[in-house]
Amino acid sequence: MKSDFNSLRDLYKRVNNLSEAQQDKVAPTKAMQIKNDTMYLSDGSDYKMSDLSHSQLAGWLKTELGVTGRGNWYNGLRRHGLLEDVVNPMFDKSKRKQLLRVRNPITLDGVEHGSTLRALLSDSYNASLDNIFLLHAIIPALTKLINERPEVDMDVKVGVLTETNMYIQVFFGGLQREIHRQAGHDTNTKIDVVAPSLTFRNSEVGVGSLDIRFGVFRHVCSNMLIAQPLMKQAHRGAKLQSHTNYKIYSDDTNRKRMIAKQGEIYDTVIDMTTDATADKMASMISDATADEVRVDEIQTYTQRCPLNADELKQVEYNMVRVDDFSRWGLINGLTSMSQDITSKDRQYDIERCAGDLLDKQVFETLKKSPVLTA
Repeated sequence: MKSDFNSLRDLYKRVNNLSEAQQDKVAPTKAMQIKNDTMYLSDGSDYKMSDLSHSQLAGWLKTELGVTGRGNWYNGLRRHGLLEDVVNPMFDKSKRKQLLRVRNPITLDGVEHGSTLRALLSDSYNASLDNIFLLHAIIPALTKLINERPEVDMDVKVGVLTETNMYIQVFFGGLQREIHRQAGHDTNTKIDVVAPSLTFRNSEVGVGSLDIRFGVFRHVCSNMLIAQPLMKQAHRGAKLQSHTNYKIYSDDTNRKRMIAKQGEIYDTVIDMTTDATADKMASMISDATADEVRVDEIQTYTQRCPLNADELKQVEYNMVRVDDFSRWGLINGLTSMSQDITSKDRQYDIERCAGDLLDKQVFETLKKSPVLTA
């Protein structure tokens, strides 16, 4: 994954600017109406709906109507101008409350952005795990590690912010290991220099949990794979309370929770920045170099993150180019291919798919599984 920011400081500045323009409102659906892709509230405010909020509204409507199965029926209603005729009566009928995560007008990089409905969520969504509060936990935890464990040589590789997720990737050069292997018909021993890494992922719009995962950073190409989870926390909490204008009053409880989270993150990082962890990583990679993978098996091993035809061809090309048809070669073929993908969220999915294959048990399970087709 390629970074959007030069440093954690730059990422923090952007997240902080966004957070100052963001607001949460809890409103009964009776106070909500939509028209022409805009959400109107009875307090007089209105917000342009994002694609994600439309997707979440589709899920709400599907539940209310008892619709089963897949289909583009929601987009069909939008396309034919019938959505408000279906949704608004359902809003009036429902007794539910919804959390509206909105962004007020803001200028970013010289571009003005109007009021936006970022997400439409349950009123039990845990808003204390927002990106800004999470950074208040991550940055001090990593700073403490740098000061107390300089020998692990921590470096920040990636800071990424998409419409749905924030990603931070760090690796530990002081714990690097050399993997000696042979590839294809080359009789010379090749050496891969790898180091343990961590990937932090968080969504504040209901797309996923706070997730911290162990991974591997490969020095020769600066690619990273994302493996097993070390910490995961869902965005669920108590019912949120609103006031006359549907705003949620700010609460210092959020900051207190992040102070506690700071210690939890530090303990997680400390536990995995050990020689034992690095040795285990090296052993898993050595095992992966011994497992053969045929080209016609790539689709089977990547069914957890199905690849399109172009992606499959690129992975195959990457393996042929370095003459490495091992499980490790497939993993590297995936991470290399991910660098050419525009979507950072998709890049993350591919890197996580590659990380799954580092687990021998997952590899064997997929080998025995039929490829799922739509």
